[in-house]
Amino acid sequence: MHTTITTADWQRGFHQNHDQLLCNYCKFTVAAHPRSVDVMARHLEEIHGGPVAALLTSSDRNNTLTARQRDLLAAFARGDSDAEIATNLSVSLSTVRHQRFTFRSKADQARLYLAQFQSVFGDDTEQASLLRLPQTPYTHDISITQAEYQRIIAKYFSTDTGQLQLEALPRREKQRLAVCYRVCLILESGRVYTRTDFNQLLGAVWADYNYLTRELIDFGFISRTTDGTQYWRIFNE
Repeated sequence: MHTTITTADWQRGFHQNHDQLLCNYCKFTVAAHPRSVDVMARHLEEIHGGPVAALLTSSDRNNTLTARQRDLLAAFARGDSDAEIATNLSVSLSTVRHQRFTFRSKADQARLYLAQFQSVFGDDTEQASLLRLPQTPYTHDISITQAEYQRIIAKYFSTDTGQLQLEALPRREKQRLAVCYRVCLILESGRVYTRTDFNQLLGAVWADYNYLTRELIDFGFISRTTDGTQYWRIFNE
């Protein structure tokens, strides 16, 4: 499961799969809607002590931090002074400062290693350059690099009038997915749109707003009430 979790997902403590948000550390799940991020944030605070504490103490097999390293990082995250940390952990001030330097050095090493790894293995491991996409049956086997995305957007969209406008509908699924990704970005996260406002917003991009709506739903970018009177964005890039 964790192979699909991005760095940003680890930092915030949860990830999205289809139209659900899932906690990284337990089975808590909530349907994606405008207030679901707040619900998940409360869960992380109340059950796991917050996203930072949960991340530092994660039981994931890739977490190689020792107990002392976790204590030090937790203290740094709280903003404790070096003197306070030394006193609370019964270590010398020089030890605290050395450990801070060591953490930074390891981060530099990790960035260099990642660059080396991606240079050798190419597209199979270039996750940093891949567009983060909703996970649905329509998207699970599609990947789009940032460069591909920019080329598709330049080909199918125009902003000559100052308004984002779709000039043609691509046939290939990957290109349609990229188009929907761009259209999704005009929707405000956390806002619930009435049918009229939503249709008007999409209609300014492409006359057949009903088609765009179906695509956005199928690809996992938006959701709506069963009676179709309210719409909201469920995907956050």
